[in-house]
This record gives sequence, structure tokens and C-alpha cells, in this order.
Amino acid sequence: MDCLRAEVADKNIHCLTICPGSIKTAIAHNSLNEHGIAQNKAEHSIENGMDVKLAVRQMISAIAKGKDEVVIGEGLSGLAPTIKRFFPSLFNRLTARTSYR
Repeated sequence: MDCLRAEVADKNIHCLTICPGSIKTAIAHNSLNEHGIAQNKAEHSIENGMDVKLAVRQMISAIAKGKDEVVIGEGLSGLAPTIKRFFPSLFNRLTARTSYR
């Protein structure tokens, strides 16, 4: 998005990168398993994720403020992008030890 942002800067086009963590949606129900069949069940990490309405409010706020990037999430899913950016080795070790999806 940084490249696109630079390319359209003179055209008054705003590009917002949204980095979502776990958001309570039906995405897991609709995802396909290895056989191409709908999973049709919830994922623990998604069921315990951020409420959709709160996530949308944060996205709209980021747009209104003209931000370039926003991380949307609570707990580990909200912190993960920052940890990965500044401490990639630590992030890799932490995620290797957890069953969080």
C-alpha cells in the first residue's frame, strides 16, 4: 500500500491499510476445508475476537483522521502486527509455541 499511496498522492486519493486481527464474523463458517467443503463451524480465536461494530467504528475513525495504517484487534491479535514489526524473531518464537489461530 505504501507504493500505491505514493503513486496516487498527487491525485488526492487516500489509501488506508487496515490490519485486522480476530473479528467476530462468520468467515470461519464459510471457509473451505482441504476437501473444498464449507467448514461450517466456528474458530475459537474468531469467536473470541473483537465485536464487528467496534471494529467498523475504528476503521471509520481511521478514515476520518486520514491515517495511512491502522491495526484493528484486541489482545494478541491487536498486538501481533506491532510485535512482528519490531521483534520478528520473538514473534516467530511466540507463535510457534501457541495454538492461537
